[in-house]
Amino acid sequence: MKRCLCITIAVLAAACLVPSASLAYTYTSTGTSYPLIVVDNTPGDQSQPHVSGRYASYNVTSSLGANTIGYFDFLTQTKGTVPQPSNAIDNLSDVFGNTIVFTRIDVIKADSSIMSYPIGGTPSEVAPVAPPGLPQRSNPSIGGSTIAWEDVGVTAAMNSEIVVESAGSVTQLTNNGLANLNPRVSADGSTVVWETCTNVCDVYAAVKSGSSWSVSPIATTAANETSPDTNGSLIAYASTSATGGYSNIHFRPLSGGVDQAIPLPSGVVDANHPSIAGDFIAFEARNFQSESDIWVYNVTDGSLRQITDTPQDSEFLADVSVSTSAGVSTVTVVWEVSVAATGTGEDVYATRFNEQAIEIFTDRAKFLQAAGTVSDVNFDETACGATINAPVAASTEYANLGLTFSLGAIAPSAAAQSSPNVILGLGSGTGGIGTTLPPLEIRGSFAQPVSAIGFTNVGPGADLSVADAAGNILTQASTDTDPSTADFLGVVSTSPIISSFRLSGPNLAADDLVFTSIATPDCTPPVLTLPGPIVVPATSPSGAAVSYVVTATDDIDPSPRVDCLPASGSVFPIGTTLVGCTATDASNNVTTAGFAVTVTGAPGELSDLTALVQSLNLQQGITNSLDAKLANAQAALAAARAGDLVSACSLLNAFINEVQAQNGNKITAAQVSKLIAAANQIKAVLGCP
Repeated sequence: MKRCLCITIAVLAAACLVPSASLAYTYTSTGTSYPLIVVDNTPGDQSQPHVSGRYASYNVTSSLGANTIGYFDFLTQTKGTVPQPSNAIDNLSDVFGNTIVFTRIDVIKADSSIMSYPIGGTPSEVAPVAPPGLPQRSNPSIGGSTIAWEDVGVTAAMNSEIVVESAGSVTQLTNNGLANLNPRVSADGSTVVWETCTNVCDVYAAVKSGSSWSVSPIATTAANETSPDTNGSLIAYASTSATGGYSNIHFRPLSGGVDQAIPLPSGVVDANHPSIAGDFIAFEARNFQSESDIWVYNVTDGSLRQITDTPQDSEFLADVSVSTSAGVSTVTVVWEVSVAATGTGEDVYATRFNEQAIEIFTDRAKFLQAAGTVSDVNFDETACGATINAPVAASTEYANLGLTFSLGAIAPSAAAQSSPNVILGLGSGTGGIGTTLPPLEIRGSFAQPVSAIGFTNVGPGADLSVADAAGNILTQASTDTDPSTADFLGVVSTSPIISSFRLSGPNLAADDLVFTSIATPDCTPPVLTLPGPIVVPATSPSGAAVSYVVTATDDIDPSPRVDCLPASGSVFPIGTTLVGCTATDASNNVTTAGFAVTVTGAPGELSDLTALVQSLNLQQGITNSLDAKLANAQAALAAARAGDLVSACSLLNAFINEVQAQNGNKITAAQVSKLIAAANQIKAVLGCP
């Protein structure tokens, strides 16, 4: 069990208030490379530390027996104490950002509350219990806007249950009548983990979704599983075999997956009390002489650091915090040490180290092993495999891989320096960039950050720099001047933070680029959906306005761009016009197709009008008379095309006059309307006055 709270005041006075003098602490008797930070080694006992970024908090038991909460500012290297009234005992704290939460025991009321203290402000009770009830709470943890604690006051049996307060809402996560202990909250406040104990302990987690919490078992084997902690995606805990033996640290994804045990060096056993932040797990482990040291394990690369190495002293109850800036992770570890000289002194120390988030590789095979799944771009090809004729085009976009790169001389003009993708020209070369070119640079940027990038055939004396989205240089790498070894240069980061790169060199002959995939290469063009052939009558001598609908679908891009010419709504001339359409997706894959639009002119419309007359079943004489006039108009169209428009227009007017004369007599009003509208449209097409 990681922390204990003495609830009974008399017992607390006897067992928890143990004054001691500060004792000598030989931190590196056998030499570790991590600098020691003295958090608090003043007279008395300092214990059970926690850390978050700038601040550490811890229990302080003074030489006079007073219990308070102390804190340490890593920025100013100063200490402070949480204000408390004379009737209070404060202990079991946690810290997130600049807020400390802790347990406050009122020695008069014999109750225990959870308090929140913004550093430099005034402590206040978290979710106060309404009178006449008395809070029986302890052991809080904080992350984001979530505070969790043990609460023995929510059940009649006085069993410890886990309760959280998040965004002003209080939720009881357990109600099983068992001992639910040691809650820990992820830094984002979305996850709470704890242990539930009978004869042995198991580990559970609650994940917040909206305003509700979902509880699930994490480790419920026959082993004794204790001291869980979480970073919101992974959970770490200590596990002791059901058949006895030593404890080890396990970790696994909260969402399920492989449970892994941290491998320990020979002679190191009984790992316990893990704390996880980012990719780092801090814990204590002892040797066979029972002195424990602090270790830090990187879950990303599997590296294990021994932070302390003090055979005469024991360090334990480590906590870890990680902050990342410009691709570098700053890891802060705090711990409690029990000085062996008397066996009674506890103090708090810390260390900080930077984890360079990017590793440099000059071996392609090792680079690929570290990078994992990669996209491979050959400068002689487009991203979908089409050959680029040498010399390479000045700029090539691999939009379907989220990459844009540029090639150019090392000495850009002043105007070019303002853009990472300005093209400066290549000169001549053979294949790829080519070995006959002057000193070159390749610059590029990614639509989304990647975690690895490398080049083959870079030549001796090449330089590679990578930057984050803000343009901060993350790292720089170079090859040596030996032509026999300088054939690859790459970097791999622990997270996708590389947004741009610049490769340059006097002998640059790079012909291949590999980088971590940020998208599945999209080489499939969109699919066009076209209308069938469209036939419409002309409405003027210019033709007719024609509207149509063309759509496109794509397996990746939800909205591929569609362009057609002539555009929908354009005036199409009399005759047949082919409409050409292209669909372009976000990866610049293109599909081209077309369809025909036919605009019928006066001859065709006269034929349609004649067919209309025939379809109306008019009296034979009327039909014959109208047909004769239309036949004459058809014959006059030839004269109209030769410039004699008057004859054709006069015959169409004669047709209209006869139709109007039969209105309501031999021809119905509806039929008259149809016939006259059709004749007038033909006149409009001809341009009759």
